[in-house]
Amino acid sequence: MEVDEQIDDELYNRQRYVLGDAAMSKMSKSDVLVAGVSGLGVEIAKNIALAGVRSITLQDTVAASNMDLSTNFFLSEADVSAGRNRAEACAPRLAELNPYVKIKTETAKPFAELPLAYFDQFAVVVLVGQPLEVQQRVDAHCRENKVGFLACSVHGLMAYAFADLGDSFIVYDTDGEECKELLIGGVTQASGAIVKALPYERHFFEAGDMVRFKEVGGMQDLNSGVYEVTAVPNPNSFAINADTSKMPAHTNGGIVVQVKKQVTMSFDPLSESLKKPKLLMYDTAKPDAPAALHCALLACDRLAATRGGRGPAPWDREDADAAVALARQFNAELKLFTETPELLSLVRTVAQTWAGAFQPLAAFLGGVVAQEALKAVTGKFSPLQQWLYADFAEVAPLERDSPQCRPDGSRYDAQRVCVGGATLDKLLQAKCFMVGAGAIGCEMLKNLVLMGVSAGANGHITVTDPDLIEKSNLNRQFLFRPSDLQKPKSTTAAKAALAMNPAAKITAVLDKMEPASETKYPDAFYGSLDAVVNALDNVNARMYMDARCLANERPLLESGTLGTKGHVQCIVPHITESYASQRDPDTHDVPLWCAPFPCFE
Repeated sequence: MEVDEQIDDELYNRQRYVLGDAAMSKMSKSDVLVAGVSGLGVEIAKNIALAGVRSITLQDTVAASNMDLSTNFFLSEADVSAGRNRAEACAPRLAELNPYVKIKTETAKPFAELPLAYFDQFAVVVLVGQPLEVQQRVDAHCRENKVGFLACSVHGLMAYAFADLGDSFIVYDTDGEECKELLIGGVTQASGAIVKALPYERHFFEAGDMVRFKEVGGMQDLNSGVYEVTAVPNPNSFAINADTSKMPAHTNGGIVVQVKKQVTMSFDPLSESLKKPKLLMYDTAKPDAPAALHCALLACDRLAATRGGRGPAPWDREDADAAVALARQFNAELKLFTETPELLSLVRTVAQTWAGAFQPLAAFLGGVVAQEALKAVTGKFSPLQQWLYADFAEVAPLERDSPQCRPDGSRYDAQRVCVGGATLDKLLQAKCFMVGAGAIGCEMLKNLVLMGVSAGANGHITVTDPDLIEKSNLNRQFLFRPSDLQKPKSTTAAKAALAMNPAAKITAVLDKMEPASETKYPDAFYGSLDAVVNALDNVNARMYMDARCLANERPLLESGTLGTKGHVQCIVPHITESYASQRDPDTHDVPLWCAPFPCFE
């Protein structure tokens, strides 16, 4: 069957443009295992399902609990009351996202009891929240049988992801960018030819790039080969490994075009990488944090292994002390970071919040790991090398060891452990205005209601979007289903969000934010808000909302996507610059594909 016959272009057209038919075809023939259907696990499965693999198998033997409700948007209080298995409860709801993806479940045996041969049927195995000992055993088998291996977890205010794609993983396109082109100003006759750009023009080639030529006048033999950029003496010229000394002189014109080249990458097995981790710096303000978090993971995992799987208890002083001591022992052995009070405090915060799960971290890491799974399947984009750690320790309560940080039996227990009761109460009473209910809007609305925003007596969310749902939206706007086509985005998104948290209070409208709407949304409306969330797709609307928030001194969370890229800007009155202070370049277009997950390259 031809590729074009397999791909529903009406559904996948924007994604298809970004990823290409070859990658889409590989995805449609790939089977993925997600073991552990926690909030993080369901985020990963949701994103992979939207992208369009052949099948996803959900493995889990755990019953739904209150601790799941802060992060798992496909579980309900009814599932908790009935004691339903998390995989069985989520599977039918996940299946609604994409009719081309088959959703299966494996719930008969605990993950550790599955035979290793079971994993051979998958292109990628994703382990969520599994002990390191189990991860090492499965990773060794996956390496031997050329199955992609990913491991990840969210523990309180810390999250990590690990990738192992074997000794020789081929990346066909490292960055997904359009091939660079340059008009030629001249080419020297030499054994190592120098290619010059037009006067006052800069090229963007680097040593190691592969290039080809076309329409070169005079030196026509240059048009028939592929060459390597060997040196870049200045921004206006570069050298190639071509002998042009015997070719006719360049007379006029010509274009040099970048040629994508395959890259073979090697990954260390998990057993070795635990001792010598390759750590990605996720926050330049905290360069040593990944190393400290790695030792915190080793410590808390060891603590759990000695206590029947139970990690540090929430805000337990003795457990936190034990975890810090173990982390220092691991660091003394591995020599990963220089111990400071700040880094040891970070390790303590990880231990104190280990039993919780911060919803924004689950959403963030779910996007990252889903993208890594697709990279493993397609060879498109550079995979994670090899550890990603992230923490939101800044939101931990200042008052430590307080009863307000311990579970109280509510649906927000996993979050209460992370931020404390005082911050949770502020979220419950918050009033927010969300502008846009597309790809970003769906994700943000889901995040807000799971965190409890608007669920208090005085809380409220207003969401507006004048657009109607189209079939192409279904590929990345997960609150919508085929039965919702031609319905308003805002009202449909609000209805779906209320199903995730019935206590939320949401008003959905179809208004366009512009000067003409100011009679309905005057200064008094903005003054009543705690925050504004932009989920827009054009610069003019962003500029308008920025001006309204600036005039009324309201915090604004600004974000946007273009292809696999994205940006986030937190704008706080009197503290940060406004959106208009640093104008984005004019793209002239609506983004071709708003990925439901970030891409780390």
